[in-house]
Amino acid sequence: MLPCKTWIDISEASHAKPLLEEVLKGSNGKWRLSLNKDKADVRYLWCNCEEEAITSVLAQKGRVVNRYPSIKGLSHKDTFARFMQICTAEEPEAYRFVPPQFEYPKEREKLIEYMKNH
Repeated sequence: MLPCKTWIDISEASHAKPLLEEVLKGSNGKWRLSLNKDKADVRYLWCNCEEEAITSVLAQKGRVVNRYPSIKGLSHKDTFARFMQICTAEEPEAYRFVPPQFEYPKEREKLIEYMKNH
């Protein structure tokens, strides 16, 4: 459970920083900006944060982060598409529920051809 006044570090937030700053303003003091990332209750990590950094934060008792190790494969569409292509090639029957996947822009022409025929 988070404390009544939660300190959050957003120093590594890039495109989400303006939104997070507005959330902090509207929290009526319940969420406060931490100037020391090592003492923050919550750390907002940027999208390309290294797995080791996420794991080291999670290893600290009482720390919360917005990312989890090894989640990129599910949260990034291009990586997820590659995973699904591999799975459907290896086990077509088991993955027949998965629609065709295209990695854009790399497979742009393949996608256009598919869209024309379906």
